[in-house]
Amino acid sequence: MDTILELLTTLWGLVSRAVISAFPLLNTVIIIGGGCLGLLLYGRFKAGVRDIIIKALGIGVVLFAISELWNSFFVLQDGMIETEGTLLAVIALPLGWLFGEALAIDQGLGKLGLLLHRVFEEKEPVGKEKAPEPTPEETARLVLTRENRATGFIIAFTLCGFTSLLFTRFLEGRMTDDPIPMLIKLAFDFVLVFWLASVYGSGVPFAGIGALVSEGLLGIAYSLWGDFFTPKLVGQLALVGGMILLLGGISLCRGKRFHAANLLPALFIPIIYTAAMDKVESAVENALEKGKK
Repeated sequence: MDTILELLTTLWGLVSRAVISAFPLLNTVIIIGGGCLGLLLYGRFKAGVRDIIIKALGIGVVLFAISELWNSFFVLQDGMIETEGTLLAVIALPLGWLFGEALAIDQGLGKLGLLLHRVFEEKEPVGKEKAPEPTPEETARLVLTRENRATGFIIAFTLCGFTSLLFTRFLEGRMTDDPIPMLIKLAFDFVLVFWLASVYGSGVPFAGIGALVSEGLLGIAYSLWGDFFTPKLVGQLALVGGMILLLGGISLCRGKRFHAANLLPALFIPIIYTAAMDKVESAVENALEKGKK
């Protein structure tokens, strides 16, 4: 029995180190794999069933976002629940949205998703006779398919790569050397892309690129400037990321795509906000000390 426990402990240690050290690559594989599995169901559901799947998925995302926001937005002080970060949310979301609209991030991601699909899709053999012109019905179906690819890619790209899970799960796991938060994110991303791919099609698996970029860059930044990521800053980043996750879930529940990708610049606002507030607090403290003298 002791030998079995030792083997299990050793195995868990190996798994933990592998998850922590290679998480961006592992998460990318999970997203691509989950998306490809979801493609097996693509086109097999009626419109009403697809609508139910997306709205049910949206409810799940909203509930997950609320649980994420609870820890970063609500604090317990003297037996009372108080809110913090309200000012940051009011500042970050509108500014992030304005920058995102100006940069047309949502539209750019849609074009990127279609470009990636064209690069990797199967090419017709050389010498094959040109296919006949599509009928109006086939043309409409092709247009809808392209829209689905772009929509699925944008939603999965945003929710898998640029929400509070990036900070509360991935970064928290790196800081504490605990793989459990990372495993939660792996499970969330797998379920999300599986059902998104079953409804929106072949654009979804390419969203693994977003997770690879965001988690890879954040991991490098933490390795180089670990002291910069204070608990206060991480909490503020998680707050803004949680709002993006919540808005993405609400848009799924409504059955109408909200351009949540345009909120991505809001994730940079907490960095500027924290630096500015620290300077303000330092200036106030210095002024009070001088006043006492």
